Amino acid sequence: MSALAQVALDLGGFARPRVPVMGEHTAPGLLIAPSVNADDRFSGGWWLVHADSGRVLTGVPTCVHCARTAAGLLAGHDWTRPALVLTADPAVQATVTGPEFVALVRGCASAYTCEIPEGC
Repeated sequence: MSALAQVALDLGGFARPRVPVMGEHTAPGLLIAPSVNADDRFSGGWWLVHADSGRVLTGVPTCVHCARTAAGLLAGHDWTRPALVLTADPAVQATVTGPEFVALVRGCASAYTCEIPEGC
C-alpha cells in the first residue's frame, strides 16, 4: 500500500464540487489530507478524512501531529465501511463525539496555534 492516496474531499455535498488532494494513509479507510479554504487552496492545517466518501471527520484543521493522534483514537473502527453505515454505528458516533477526540481536535485548533507540547 502506498503512503499516499488521492481523495476527493466532500466539502459541501452537491452544492460544491469535490476537491482532489493527496492524503496520507493512517489506517485502512482513513487519510490525513490538507485542509483547503473556499478557494480550494491549502489553509495551513490538516483534516482526518474518510477515504471512500471524502468526508472530513475533524471539523477544524489541526497540525499533522494532532491529525495522526486523532487517527489513532479512531483506528479501532472499520473505516472501510460506507459512510452511511459508519454514521449509523453508535460505537463510531461515541468515539467521534467523545471527550478525548473532541478535546484533541479543539485543543489544537490549527496548524499555527497548537498548544500540545509534542505537537507542531
